[in-house]
Amino acid sequence: MKPLLLLTLLAMIPRLSQAAPHAVSQKELAEKLRYYRSIKALQTKFHETKTLKDMKIQINSEGELTVTRPSKVVWKIIKPSALTVTLDDQSIQISSGQGEKDESYPMESGPRESLKILVAWMKLDPVELSQAYDVSTVSENTYRFLPKAGPKSPFLAMQMTIKPNSYVEKLEIEEASGDHLTIRFEKPRLEHIK
Repeated sequence: MKPLLLLTLLAMIPRLSQAAPHAVSQKELAEKLRYYRSIKALQTKFHETKTLKDMKIQINSEGELTVTRPSKVVWKIIKPSALTVTLDDQSIQISSGQGEKDESYPMESGPRESLKILVAWMKLDPVELSQAYDVSTVSENTYRFLPKAGPKSPFLAMQMTIKPNSYVEKLEIEEASGDHLTIRFEKPRLEHIK
């Protein structure tokens, strides 16, 4: 019986040695996102899975994300059907890519704040993210973001996994509706500030 107890205790040592979750400061977040510090533009492919809670189905899509600083984000879905959403400080534009007229909406005060938070996410701006979210660690390279905006935010929480000393590899979003979104990113192509 004693060898089994010893093996159980030895198996628990790695778990006990892991750092306990803690709040992440703006400075610490900036250090974790240093890979993006000097970029002018970023382009990466993504694979997205949305789980619809009430219908118990998953929707998969693929596409490309382009971020051009200071505040332009293009989210282009290629599969299963074409859709491009372009966000900037002034408007949101939606194009189906099927010859239909593009839709464009000005950023008004209410939606503007929610979309500003979303653009901060896409830009990975540590200052804006720290202002909009309470950030804590989940594990060494995974961070949890809880919106400070309360009911204004369409998200209950987000979780970001960073490849060690590198780029954001995975983003998980818990929506207020109960739906769940997982986005996996490939290594981005970067254009640095000259």
